Amino acid sequence: MTSNNPLNALFSPLNLPPSTLSTSIASLSTTTATFQSMINSRRLPDKGISQQQILWLLGQLSNMDSNNNPNNIGVGEREARIFSSLILTQNLAAGSGHGVGRSGDISASQPKAGGMSIIALLAGRFLVDVIRRGSGLGKEVCGEGVILPVCTGMGLMLSCMALRGIEDSKDSKESSGGDGQYGHGNAVRKNVILWCRCDQKSVLKGLKTAGFEVVVVDTVGRCQDGEGDASEDDSDGVTTDLNQLEALIQTHTTDRILAIVTTTSCFAPRLPDNIPAVAKLSRKYSIYHVVNSAYGLQCQSVIQKLLKKACAQATDRRSPYGVTCVVSSLDKNFLVPVGGSVVYGPQSAIIKEVGKCYPGRGQGQHVVNLLVTLLEMGLEGYTKLLSDRESRLARFRNGIDAIARKFGERGIRTFGKVR
Repeated sequence: MTSNNPLNALFSPLNLPPSTLSTSIASLSTTTATFQSMINSRRLPDKGISQQQILWLLGQLSNMDSNNNPNNIGVGEREARIFSSLILTQNLAAGSGHGVGRSGDISASQPKAGGMSIIALLAGRFLVDVIRRGSGLGKEVCGEGVILPVCTGMGLMLSCMALRGIEDSKDSKESSGGDGQYGHGNAVRKNVILWCRCDQKSVLKGLKTAGFEVVVVDTVGRCQDGEGDASEDDSDGVTTDLNQLEALIQTHTTDRILAIVTTTSCFAPRLPDNIPAVAKLSRKYSIYHVVNSAYGLQCQSVIQKLLKKACAQATDRRSPYGVTCVVSSLDKNFLVPVGGSVVYGPQSAIIKEVGKCYPGRGQGQHVVNLLVTLLEMGLEGYTKLLSDRESRLARFRNGIDAIARKFGERGIRTFGKVR
Protein backbone atom coordinates (compact mmCIF):
# COMPACT_ATOMS: atom_id res chain seq x y z
CA MET A 1 0.00 0.00 0.00
CA THR A 2 1.35 3.43 -0.91
CA SER A 3 0.84 6.41 1.32
CA ASN A 4 -0.54 8.53 -1.53
CA ASN A 5 -3.36 6.10 -2.30
CA PRO A 6 -6.61 8.12 -2.00
CA LEU A 7 -8.30 5.13 -0.38
CA ASN A 8 -5.70 5.24 2.38
CA ALA A 9 -6.59 8.86 3.09
CA LEU A 10 -10.28 7.96 3.12
CA PHE A 11 -10.04 5.19 5.70
CA SER A 12 -7.02 6.20 7.80
CA PRO A 13 -9.11 8.22 10.34
CA LEU A 14 -10.68 4.90 11.44
CA ASN A 15 -7.33 3.88 12.98
CA LEU A 16 -7.54 0.32 11.66
CA PRO A 17 -4.45 -1.85 12.11
CA PRO A 18 -2.09 -1.11 9.19
CA SER A 19 -2.14 -4.73 8.00
CA THR A 20 -5.95 -4.78 7.91
CA LEU A 21 -6.14 -1.47 6.09
CA SER A 22 -3.47 -2.51 3.60
CA THR A 23 -5.20 -5.81 2.75
CA SER A 24 -8.62 -4.20 2.42
CA ILE A 25 -7.40 -1.41 0.18
CA ALA A 26 -5.47 -3.87 -1.97
CA SER A 27 -8.68 -5.86 -2.54
CA LEU A 28 -10.67 -2.77 -3.47
CA SER A 29 -7.84 -1.48 -5.64
CA THR A 30 -7.82 -4.77 -7.58
CA THR A 31 -11.49 -4.33 -8.41
CA THR A 32 -11.09 -0.74 -9.53
CA ALA A 33 -7.97 -1.66 -11.54
CA THR A 34 -9.96 -4.37 -13.34
CA PHE A 35 -12.59 -1.87 -14.42
CA GLN A 36 -9.98 0.74 -15.28
CA SER A 37 -8.32 -1.75 -17.62
CA MET A 38 -11.64 -2.57 -19.32
CA ILE A 39 -12.50 1.09 -19.75
CA ASN A 40 -9.09 1.91 -21.18
CA SER A 41 -9.08 -0.99 -23.66
CA ARG A 42 -12.84 -1.12 -24.32
CA ARG A 43 -12.38 -4.86 -24.73
CA LEU A 44 -14.21 -7.62 -22.92
CA PRO A 45 -11.87 -9.31 -20.40
CA ASP A 46 -10.86 -12.87 -21.22
CA LYS A 47 -12.03 -14.12 -17.84
CA GLY A 48 -15.47 -13.32 -16.47
CA ILE A 49 -15.74 -11.35 -13.24
CA SER A 50 -17.82 -12.10 -10.16
CA GLN A 51 -21.42 -11.02 -9.64
CA GLN A 52 -20.27 -9.08 -6.57
CA GLN A 53 -17.86 -7.04 -8.69
CA ILE A 54 -20.57 -6.45 -11.31
CA LEU A 55 -23.03 -5.20 -8.69
CA TRP A 56 -20.34 -2.88 -7.29
CA LEU A 57 -19.77 -1.39 -10.74
CA LEU A 58 -23.49 -0.93 -11.42
CA GLY A 59 -23.92 0.72 -8.04
CA GLN A 60 -21.11 3.18 -8.68
CA LEU A 61 -22.42 4.03 -12.14
CA SER A 62 -26.04 4.41 -11.06
CA ASN A 63 -24.96 6.99 -8.47
CA MET A 64 -23.80 9.17 -11.37
CA ASP A 65 -27.39 9.62 -12.61
CA SER A 66 -29.14 12.81 -11.53
CA ASN A 67 -32.12 11.02 -9.97
CA ASN A 68 -29.79 9.22 -7.55
CA ASN A 69 -28.04 12.39 -6.41
CA PRO A 70 -29.42 13.29 -2.96
CA ASN A 71 -28.50 16.94 -3.51
CA ASN A 72 -30.37 17.19 -6.78
CA ILE A 73 -33.91 18.55 -7.01
CA GLY A 74 -35.41 17.58 -10.34
CA VAL A 75 -38.03 19.93 -11.73
CA GLY A 76 -37.97 18.89 -15.39
CA GLU A 77 -40.52 16.88 -17.30
CA ARG A 78 -38.34 13.76 -17.07
CA GLU A 79 -36.58 13.14 -13.79
CA ALA A 80 -36.76 9.32 -13.66
CA ARG A 81 -39.53 9.43 -11.08
CA ILE A 82 -40.46 5.85 -10.19
CA PHE A 83 -43.48 5.27 -7.98
CA SER A 84 -43.06 1.65 -6.97
CA SER A 85 -40.11 0.56 -4.85
CA LEU A 86 -40.72 -2.96 -6.14
CA ILE A 87 -39.56 -1.82 -9.56
CA LEU A 88 -36.39 -0.43 -8.03
CA THR A 89 -35.60 -3.74 -6.35
CA GLN A 90 -35.88 -5.50 -9.73
CA ASN A 91 -33.68 -2.96 -11.52
CA LEU A 92 -30.01 -3.96 -11.60
CA ALA A 93 -29.02 -0.39 -12.40
CA ALA A 94 -30.51 0.78 -9.08
CA GLY A 95 -33.22 3.04 -10.36
CA SER A 96 -31.63 4.40 -13.51
CA GLY A 97 -34.90 5.38 -15.09
CA HIS A 98 -33.63 7.86 -17.66
CA GLY A 99 -33.03 5.28 -20.38
CA VAL A 100 -30.46 5.62 -23.14
CA GLY A 101 -29.91 7.95 -26.05
CA ARG A 102 -31.59 11.17 -27.04
CA SER A 103 -34.25 12.05 -29.59
CA GLY A 104 -31.66 12.45 -32.33
CA ASP A 105 -29.53 9.36 -31.70
CA ILE A 106 -30.04 6.21 -29.62
CA SER A 107 -26.25 6.11 -29.05
CA ALA A 108 -25.96 9.67 -27.74
CA SER A 109 -25.13 10.37 -24.11
CA GLN A 110 -28.05 11.27 -21.84
CA PRO A 111 -27.24 14.52 -19.95
CA LYS A 112 -29.13 13.50 -16.81
CA ALA A 113 -27.80 9.94 -16.82
CA GLY A 114 -24.04 9.83 -16.97
CA GLY A 115 -23.99 6.39 -15.36
CA MET A 116 -26.46 4.84 -17.76
CA SER A 117 -24.64 6.47 -20.67
CA ILE A 118 -21.43 4.75 -19.55
CA ILE A 119 -23.27 1.43 -19.18
CA ALA A 120 -24.61 1.78 -22.73
CA LEU A 121 -21.18 2.76 -24.07
CA LEU A 122 -19.41 -0.16 -22.38
CA ALA A 123 -22.09 -2.63 -23.50
CA GLY A 124 -21.74 -1.40 -27.08
CA ARG A 125 -17.93 -1.56 -27.11
CA PHE A 126 -17.84 -4.98 -25.45
CA LEU A 127 -20.47 -6.28 -27.88
CA VAL A 128 -18.47 -5.14 -30.92
CA ASP A 129 -15.40 -6.77 -29.37
CA VAL A 130 -17.14 -10.09 -28.75
CA ILE A 131 -18.58 -10.08 -32.28
CA ARG A 132 -15.11 -9.55 -33.70
CA ARG A 133 -13.05 -11.78 -31.43
CA GLY A 134 -15.60 -14.15 -29.93
CA SER A 135 -17.78 -14.93 -32.93
CA GLY A 136 -14.85 -14.33 -35.27
CA LEU A 137 -16.33 -11.84 -37.73
CA GLY A 138 -13.46 -9.38 -37.49
CA LYS A 139 -13.46 -5.74 -38.54
CA GLU A 140 -14.09 -6.60 -42.19
CA VAL A 141 -17.70 -7.49 -41.29
CA CYS A 142 -18.12 -5.58 -38.01
CA GLY A 143 -16.54 -2.21 -38.59
CA GLU A 144 -19.07 -0.74 -36.18
CA GLY A 145 -22.17 -1.85 -34.27
CA VAL A 146 -25.15 -0.18 -32.62
CA ILE A 147 -27.44 -1.68 -29.97
CA LEU A 148 -31.15 -1.01 -30.46
CA PRO A 149 -33.92 -1.40 -27.84
CA VAL A 150 -36.03 -3.37 -30.33
CA CYS A 151 -36.08 -6.93 -31.63
CA THR A 152 -34.72 -8.16 -34.95
CA GLY A 153 -37.65 -7.26 -37.22
CA MET A 154 -37.70 -3.67 -36.02
CA GLY A 155 -33.91 -3.55 -36.25
CA LEU A 156 -34.15 -4.49 -39.92
CA MET A 157 -36.83 -1.84 -40.42
CA LEU A 158 -34.63 0.87 -38.86
CA SER A 159 -31.67 -0.27 -40.98
CA CYS A 160 -33.67 0.11 -44.19
CA MET A 161 -35.05 3.45 -43.02
CA ALA A 162 -31.49 4.69 -42.46
CA LEU A 163 -30.50 3.59 -45.96
CA ARG A 164 -33.56 5.32 -47.43
CA GLY A 165 -32.58 8.47 -45.56
CA ILE A 166 -29.07 8.29 -47.03
CA GLU A 167 -30.51 7.99 -50.53
CA ASP A 168 -32.98 10.84 -49.92
CA SER A 169 -30.07 12.99 -48.77
CA LYS A 170 -28.14 12.17 -51.94
CA ASP A 171 -31.12 13.25 -54.06
CA SER A 172 -31.43 16.52 -52.15
CA LYS A 173 -27.75 17.35 -52.59
CA GLU A 174 -27.82 16.50 -56.28
CA SER A 175 -30.91 18.62 -56.85
CA SER A 176 -30.41 22.15 -58.08
CA GLY A 177 -34.03 23.16 -57.52
CA GLY A 178 -37.56 21.99 -58.05
CA ASP A 179 -40.36 21.32 -55.66
CA GLY A 180 -39.69 17.64 -54.99
CA GLN A 181 -39.18 16.58 -51.40
CA TYR A 182 -36.41 14.18 -52.43
CA GLY A 183 -34.45 16.27 -54.91
CA HIS A 184 -35.97 17.12 -58.26
CA GLY A 185 -39.75 17.29 -58.52
CA ASN A 186 -39.78 14.26 -60.80
CA ALA A 187 -37.22 12.26 -58.81
CA VAL A 188 -38.06 8.60 -58.15
CA ARG A 189 -37.69 7.61 -54.53
CA LYS A 190 -35.88 4.36 -53.80
CA ASN A 191 -38.55 2.60 -51.80
CA VAL A 192 -38.63 -0.99 -53.11
CA ILE A 193 -37.27 -3.80 -50.95
CA LEU A 194 -36.54 -7.17 -52.56
CA TRP A 195 -37.25 -9.50 -49.66
CA CYS A 196 -35.98 -13.06 -49.91
CA ARG A 197 -38.91 -14.97 -48.50
CA CYS A 198 -38.78 -16.62 -45.13
CA ASP A 199 -42.07 -17.55 -43.48
CA GLN A 200 -41.72 -15.43 -40.37
CA LYS A 201 -43.79 -12.26 -40.05
CA SER A 202 -41.61 -9.82 -38.15
CA VAL A 203 -39.42 -8.54 -40.99
CA LEU A 204 -42.28 -8.21 -43.46
CA LYS A 205 -44.44 -6.35 -40.94
CA GLY A 206 -41.59 -4.03 -40.01
CA LEU A 207 -40.85 -3.11 -43.62
CA LYS A 208 -44.49 -2.45 -44.41
CA THR A 209 -44.87 -0.35 -41.26
CA ALA A 210 -42.09 1.90 -42.57
CA GLY A 211 -43.94 2.34 -45.87
CA PHE A 212 -41.70 0.25 -48.07
CA GLU A 213 -42.97 -1.52 -51.18
CA VAL A 214 -41.96 -5.12 -50.52
CA VAL A 215 -41.40 -7.45 -53.46
CA VAL A 216 -41.19 -11.08 -52.39
CA VAL A 217 -38.49 -13.24 -53.93
CA ASP A 218 -39.68 -16.85 -53.90
CA THR A 219 -37.70 -19.85 -52.72
CA VAL A 220 -36.78 -22.94 -54.67
CA GLY A 221 -35.91 -26.47 -53.58
CA ARG A 222 -32.25 -27.07 -52.85
CA CYS A 223 -32.05 -29.43 -55.83
CA GLN A 224 -33.39 -26.71 -58.12
CA ASP A 225 -30.93 -23.95 -57.35
CA GLY A 226 -28.24 -25.28 -59.64
CA GLU A 227 -25.90 -26.30 -56.83
CA GLY A 228 -27.49 -29.17 -54.90
CA ASP A 229 -28.55 -32.73 -55.65
CA ALA A 230 -30.94 -35.19 -54.02
CA SER A 231 -28.18 -37.13 -52.28
CA GLU A 232 -27.00 -34.20 -50.18
CA ASP A 233 -27.90 -33.62 -46.55
CA ASP A 234 -29.77 -30.42 -47.36
CA SER A 235 -31.82 -31.79 -50.27
CA ASP A 236 -35.15 -31.14 -48.48
CA GLY A 237 -34.33 -27.50 -47.88
CA VAL A 238 -35.45 -24.38 -49.72
CA THR A 239 -33.46 -21.24 -50.44
CA THR A 240 -33.80 -18.06 -52.48
CA ASP A 241 -34.12 -18.34 -56.25
CA LEU A 242 -31.13 -16.28 -57.37
CA ASN A 243 -32.23 -16.25 -60.99
CA GLN A 244 -35.58 -14.75 -60.00
CA LEU A 245 -33.82 -12.25 -57.76
CA GLU A 246 -31.73 -10.91 -60.63
CA ALA A 247 -34.74 -10.85 -62.94
CA LEU A 248 -36.66 -8.77 -60.37
CA ILE A 249 -33.75 -6.34 -60.11
CA GLN A 250 -33.92 -5.80 -63.84
CA THR A 251 -37.72 -5.55 -63.83
CA HIS A 252 -38.04 -2.98 -61.07
CA THR A 253 -34.88 -1.07 -62.12
CA THR A 254 -32.18 0.07 -59.77
CA ASP A 255 -33.49 3.64 -59.53
CA ARG A 256 -36.43 2.30 -57.47
CA ILE A 257 -34.81 -0.55 -55.53
CA LEU A 258 -33.33 0.42 -52.18
CA ALA A 259 -32.12 -2.91 -50.82
CA ILE A 260 -32.15 -6.68 -50.92
CA VAL A 261 -33.00 -8.34 -47.59
CA THR A 262 -31.70 -11.89 -47.13
CA THR A 263 -31.67 -14.34 -44.23
CA THR A 264 -29.04 -16.63 -42.75
CA SER A 265 -31.29 -18.46 -40.30
CA CYS A 266 -34.92 -19.42 -40.14
CA PHE A 267 -37.15 -22.37 -39.32
CA ALA A 268 -36.59 -25.59 -41.29
CA PRO A 269 -36.83 -26.34 -44.15
CA ARG A 270 -35.57 -22.81 -44.92
CA LEU A 271 -31.84 -22.88 -45.62
CA PRO A 272 -29.52 -19.89 -45.36
CA ASP A 273 -29.39 -17.67 -48.41
CA ASN A 274 -26.29 -17.69 -50.56
CA ILE A 275 -25.00 -14.45 -49.05
CA PRO A 276 -21.81 -14.28 -51.17
CA ALA A 277 -23.83 -14.68 -54.40
CA VAL A 278 -26.32 -11.99 -53.32
CA ALA A 279 -23.40 -9.75 -52.34
CA LYS A 280 -22.11 -10.00 -55.91
CA LEU A 281 -25.51 -8.89 -57.24
CA SER A 282 -25.51 -6.07 -54.69
CA ARG A 283 -22.19 -4.79 -56.00
CA LYS A 284 -23.08 -5.40 -59.65
CA TYR A 285 -26.26 -3.29 -59.46
CA SER A 286 -25.23 -0.90 -56.63
CA ILE A 287 -28.07 -1.99 -54.35
CA TYR A 288 -27.78 -2.13 -50.56
CA HIS A 289 -27.82 -5.58 -48.96
CA VAL A 290 -29.30 -6.05 -45.47
CA VAL A 291 -28.85 -9.46 -43.83
CA ASN A 292 -31.27 -10.91 -41.30
CA SER A 293 -28.85 -12.94 -39.19
CA ALA A 294 -31.04 -13.22 -36.11
CA TYR A 295 -29.32 -16.36 -34.83
CA GLY A 296 -26.13 -16.05 -36.85
CA LEU A 297 -23.54 -14.99 -34.28
CA GLN A 298 -23.60 -18.43 -32.67
CA CYS A 299 -23.04 -20.34 -35.92
CA GLN A 300 -19.56 -20.61 -37.41
CA SER A 301 -20.90 -21.84 -40.75
CA VAL A 302 -22.86 -18.62 -41.15
CA ILE A 303 -19.91 -16.50 -40.02
CA GLN A 304 -17.13 -18.11 -42.03
CA LYS A 305 -18.86 -19.37 -45.18
CA LEU A 306 -21.46 -16.65 -45.63
CA LEU A 307 -20.69 -13.30 -44.02
CA LYS A 308 -16.88 -13.32 -44.04
CA LYS A 309 -16.76 -14.85 -47.50
CA ALA A 310 -19.17 -12.25 -48.85
CA CYS A 311 -17.14 -9.37 -47.41
CA ALA A 312 -13.84 -10.88 -48.52
CA GLN A 313 -14.98 -10.54 -52.15
CA ALA A 314 -15.00 -6.75 -51.91
CA THR A 315 -12.40 -4.98 -54.04
CA ASP A 316 -13.32 -1.56 -52.62
CA ARG A 317 -13.57 -1.60 -48.83
CA ARG A 318 -15.24 1.81 -48.89
CA SER A 319 -18.18 0.59 -50.94
CA PRO A 320 -21.54 0.37 -49.11
CA TYR A 321 -22.59 -2.55 -51.29
CA GLY A 322 -21.96 -6.28 -50.92
CA VAL A 323 -22.95 -6.56 -47.27
CA THR A 324 -24.32 -3.27 -45.91
CA CYS A 325 -25.97 -4.10 -42.58
CA VAL A 326 -26.33 -7.28 -40.55
CA VAL A 327 -28.98 -7.55 -37.83
CA SER A 328 -28.72 -10.07 -34.98
CA SER A 329 -30.84 -10.71 -31.90
CA LEU A 330 -29.43 -10.14 -28.42
CA ASP A 331 -31.57 -12.76 -26.69
CA LYS A 332 -30.89 -15.48 -29.26
CA ASN A 333 -27.14 -14.99 -29.26
CA PHE A 334 -26.28 -13.80 -25.75
CA LEU A 335 -28.80 -15.45 -23.41
CA VAL A 336 -30.48 -12.26 -22.21
CA PRO A 337 -34.21 -11.43 -22.01
CA VAL A 338 -36.05 -10.47 -25.20
CA GLY A 339 -35.93 -6.80 -26.10
CA GLY A 340 -32.81 -5.86 -28.04
CA SER A 341 -30.87 -6.32 -31.26
CA VAL A 342 -27.54 -5.27 -32.71
CA VAL A 343 -26.95 -3.85 -36.18
CA TYR A 344 -23.40 -4.07 -37.50
CA GLY A 345 -21.57 -3.78 -40.79
CA PRO A 346 -18.32 -2.84 -42.50
CA GLN A 347 -19.10 0.89 -42.91
CA SER A 348 -19.14 2.77 -39.60
CA ALA A 349 -20.89 5.82 -41.06
CA ILE A 350 -23.89 3.77 -42.20
CA ILE A 351 -24.26 1.97 -38.87
CA LYS A 352 -24.22 5.29 -37.03
CA GLU A 353 -27.08 6.48 -39.25
CA VAL A 354 -29.12 3.47 -38.10
CA GLY A 355 -28.80 4.67 -34.51
CA LYS A 356 -30.06 8.09 -35.54
CA CYS A 357 -33.24 6.60 -37.01
CA TYR A 358 -34.58 5.44 -33.66
CA PRO A 359 -37.30 7.96 -32.62
CA GLY A 360 -36.63 9.25 -29.12
CA ARG A 361 -34.67 7.79 -26.24
CA GLY A 362 -35.03 4.12 -25.38
CA GLN A 363 -35.40 2.03 -22.25
CA GLY A 364 -32.04 0.94 -20.92
CA GLN A 365 -32.66 -2.46 -19.38
CA HIS A 366 -31.46 -4.29 -22.49
CA VAL A 367 -27.97 -2.74 -22.26
CA VAL A 368 -27.80 -3.43 -18.51
CA ASN A 369 -28.74 -7.07 -19.14
CA LEU A 370 -26.16 -7.36 -21.90
CA LEU A 371 -23.34 -5.72 -19.95
CA VAL A 372 -23.98 -7.92 -16.90
CA THR A 373 -24.05 -11.06 -19.04
CA LEU A 374 -20.90 -10.28 -21.02
CA LEU A 375 -18.94 -9.33 -17.88
CA GLU A 376 -19.94 -12.54 -16.14
CA MET A 377 -19.16 -14.68 -19.21
CA GLY A 378 -15.91 -13.07 -20.24
CA LEU A 379 -14.61 -13.76 -23.75
CA GLU A 380 -13.53 -17.29 -22.86
CA GLY A 381 -16.91 -18.11 -21.35
CA TYR A 382 -18.69 -16.92 -24.47
CA THR A 383 -16.50 -18.88 -26.88
CA LYS A 384 -16.88 -22.00 -24.73
CA LEU A 385 -20.66 -21.75 -25.02
CA LEU A 386 -20.31 -21.54 -28.80
CA SER A 387 -18.04 -24.59 -29.02
CA ASP A 388 -20.22 -26.61 -26.62
CA ARG A 389 -23.29 -25.84 -28.74
CA GLU A 390 -21.65 -26.92 -31.99
CA SER A 391 -20.27 -30.10 -30.42
CA ARG A 392 -23.81 -31.19 -29.53
CA LEU A 393 -25.22 -30.79 -33.05
CA ALA A 394 -24.37 -34.30 -34.26
CA ARG A 395 -25.90 -35.86 -31.13
CA PHE A 396 -29.04 -33.78 -31.59
CA ARG A 397 -29.38 -34.79 -35.24
CA ASN A 398 -28.81 -38.47 -34.54
CA GLY A 399 -31.39 -38.40 -31.76
CA ILE A 400 -34.03 -36.84 -34.02
CA ASP A 401 -33.33 -39.44 -36.72
CA ALA A 402 -33.57 -42.30 -34.22
CA ILE A 403 -36.99 -41.16 -33.00
CA ALA A 404 -38.21 -40.70 -36.58
CA ARG A 405 -37.16 -44.23 -37.58
CA LYS A 406 -39.23 -45.74 -34.77
CA PHE A 407 -42.34 -44.41 -36.50
CA GLY A 408 -41.28 -45.18 -40.06
CA GLU A 409 -40.36 -41.58 -40.76
CA ARG A 410 -37.16 -39.67 -41.34
CA GLY A 411 -35.93 -36.24 -40.37
CA ILE A 412 -35.95 -33.68 -43.15
CA ARG A 413 -32.56 -33.16 -44.77
CA THR A 414 -31.63 -29.61 -43.90
CA PHE A 415 -28.36 -30.29 -42.09
CA GLY A 416 -26.07 -29.84 -45.06
CA LYS A 417 -23.12 -27.53 -45.30
CA VAL A 418 -23.73 -23.82 -45.55
CA ARG A 419 -22.49 -22.55 -48.91
